[in-house]
Amino acid sequence: MWKKAPHEKGISGRAIRQAIRQGNAWKDKVPPPVAELVEQLGIARRLGQNH
Repeated sequence: MWKKAPHEKGISGRAIRQAIRQGNAWKDKVPPPVAELVEQLGIARRLGQNH
């Protein structure tokens, strides 16, 4: 994955964190297990928005 160009990777972690901070939808942009882990670890809450 790290050998792919940014435009080939799809959405970035930075974009997901920004969406969480801004209160925008983000769970549909990541695999379900990732969304679950972000919630379980309180990452969304720490970023300021729990959607």
